[in-house]
Amino acid sequence: MSKVSSCGEQVLEQEREAQIKLLSDENRLLFDHLELLQRELVCVLGDDGNIYAAVSHGTGAKPAVSEDVLDYLFEALAENIRCQALVEVQTHLFFLKSQRALENQLGRILIDAAGSVSGFISAPVSLWRAWRQNRNTSAPKTLGGKSFERVVQVYASGGQAAVETLLSHVPLSLSIQASAWTAVARSQLQVDSKVVINLARRAYELEPLPFRQKWLAFRLYEAGELLEAEALISLLPEDMVFSESEEQQMLSLKNAAQQYRFDQARQMYETT
Repeated sequence: MSKVSSCGEQVLEQEREAQIKLLSDENRLLFDHLELLQRELVCVLGDDGNIYAAVSHGTGAKPAVSEDVLDYLFEALAENIRCQALVEVQTHLFFLKSQRALENQLGRILIDAAGSVSGFISAPVSLWRAWRQNRNTSAPKTLGGKSFERVVQVYASGGQAAVETLLSHVPLSLSIQASAWTAVARSQLQVDSKVVINLARRAYELEPLPFRQKWLAFRLYEAGELLEAEALISLLPEDMVFSESEEQQMLSLKNAAQQYRFDQARQMYETT
């Protein structure tokens, strides 16, 4: 059992190291941009870099800054906003994938089994549950088949709690559960964008695959959640397939997110 435990711990340690490296790379990029911003502020405000003193000096007007310098400052601030959102979304995505990946689930089960008698006894049941959650099956008739018609009807009459009860009564893979929540989300597209996002996020967190990530990103964009939408789109695989309409929507999303970040950067500057 000690060998099994050691192997499982090694897998978890590799996961932690990968996450640390990922965050370190993103943080290094953020600090690089912050350093550039600091240099520009020193050039504009003097060696002390005291923007508050400069703003409050004399008539209280901001120091004279060329348009080129302002554009550079706004670009640096906007890029920092983008990177911060990217790090947050990427960290959450890594967490979801590490939790849902079958090999990680099996590793945790084996570690628990090696650590105690009760864990060893319960290991077969835990392994069966992990297998059931990851196997691909078609939607049962109790859920309304492929269209999940029954799930949509239950949601219409009883909300999310009723759907949760329905799904808990049938052995289902995570993929089928995610598809059920997506079907409910689609039924609400013309009703409430915030509800759609909540349901789409549930599906994505159950099965964090690229096509669910893409669908959530577009729903966030439609609801005006531009930073998270942009980050999710940016983190999609390079070989991700988009339809012609999705290509146009993605371009609009990126343009809107860029404008939003620049507006936020300008507001940050004007309120300092």
